Amino acid sequence: DLAVTGKQTITAQPAFRASLTSTYSSVGTIVFNSEQFEQGGNNYNASTGIYTCPVAGLYMFIACVTCSNASGDYQIEMYKNSDAIGRAREGGDSSHYSFMNLTVVQQFSANDTCHVKNNAASGIFGSTGSESQHSQFMGYLLG
Repeated sequence: DLAVTGKQTITAQPAFRASLTSTYSSVGTIVFNSEQFEQGGNNYNASTGIYTCPVAGLYMFIACVTCSNASGDYQIEMYKNSDAIGRAREGGDSSHYSFMNLTVVQQFSANDTCHVKNNAASGIFGSTGSESQHSQFMGYLLG
């Protein structure tokens, strides 16, 4: 077992994966409301879309989102606390779905937070049922 200390003592490497169950068309933090996996504590909040780092270390966070099949400008940003640490942009087309992927590797302190914001009113696609993993947010402690 791996023992890491900080906000709490944990026996498993902190990691999580959450997905979006319905299309999100608002400007603001995307709430990936279906937690698919978490270990190393209860650090991802599926009601707010915010992950709180339980210990200090080097983390990798990934947002993979599907843009709805509508014309528009799609923009997401990843935040460490209140600071933007990564951006992705995609021009939407009504003839097909498009995808944005954003990966950030950065030092985080215990209790730092990470979340993904939708910066355009264009829709980020999510769905329920067996195909509920079109848009996901995930992360884990590298060391």
